[in-house]
This record gives sequence, C-alpha cells and structure tokens, in this order.
Amino acid sequence: RVPGSMMLLVATHIDCVSAGVLDVLCARATSIVQRTLDIFKAAHREGVQVLRVFDDGGSVRVNNLSGEGVQDLRSKIVSFSMTAPWYKELLPAVWVKIRTQLLQWADEGKPFIQMEDLQQLMLDNGICNLGMQIAVNHFHEAGVIRYFGQFTDSKGYRPLSRDVKALLKASIFKQIQNAESFDFEA
Repeated sequence: RVPGSMMLLVATHIDCVSAGVLDVLCARATSIVQRTLDIFKAAHREGVQVLRVFDDGGSVRVNNLSGEGVQDLRSKIVSFSMTAPWYKELLPAVWVKIRTQLLQWADEGKPFIQMEDLQQLMLDNGICNLGMQIAVNHFHEAGVIRYFGQFTDSKGYRPLSRDVKALLKASIFKQIQNAESFDFEA
C-alpha cells in the first residue's frame, strides 16, 4: 500500500502443473491483482499512484528446473525498473559519499548506527534540518539503512528520533536469517 510502489508477479515451478492449470492460476492471480488495485484506487484520492504493477498483473513464468523464463524475467525486471520515476535521477554528491560510508561500515560488520552518529555524519557533510530527513528517507527507501522513526508531526518535519537506531544494510539480511536472536540493544 505504499504509494508508487512497484510490483512484478513471478510464477515459479511452472513444471509442476500442466499448461492449462498454469494459465488458470496466472489468470486468477491477475484477477486478484486487478480487484486489489481497484480497492486501493477507491481508497486513495485522485492522482495518487497507489501501486505500479507490471503487465497489469500478468505473471512472468519461470521453470526452476530447466531455467526456462529466467532470461525473460531478468530483462523484464530491468525494463520495469527503468520505468521507475527515480530511474537515472542524479543524487547529490554528498549523499553518494555518505552512502559509501554507510555501506563501508556495514561491510565491516557494524550492525547499526546510532541516530546521533548518522546526524553527525550528515552535519559533517553539510546536510542539516529538512535535507537530513530527506536523505534518511532516501537511504531507507534505497535499502542502505532501515529507519522506522517518526519523521513528521502535525507541524511538519521535526528532528530525527534519537532513541531509534538505523539498521545498516549488511546487517539486515544477517538479522533476517537469524531472526530469533535479533536484538536491538546489542
């Protein structure tokens, strides 16, 4: 339900059912996607793009045993990604510098960064106030960090929550693999 999100359906293990059954299942998935999009559109004001779905919800079919459809899937992912509104959009050089630092810390095994440290990194690079919040939002959306703090209140933007840590990218996948030992206090 995130406005502007992109979705591409993939039907895997197509070797496990007959072609006729596969067609029925894919058509059913397309129908469900279309009904869901209609619900989303009715719930949002006009002009809000609620979800972008590749091929109107049609499934890209992949055979896991033979690899049939994998190349087609790759090319469709690339072409669909190229339709994203942010594709080839330039980033401020300082954001690239900060992103490089965050990824380096993640590669070094640092699982998270305190918000005070992230704020200081941004201040050291000339980013402050609203620019800092926009940058944190970008890094979150780009998967560089995971930050679930409160960004806004009724009066607009406010300082980043100091009691929330930003989880660094490399740690995200490690924590997902070992979810039962996930510890924000570590």
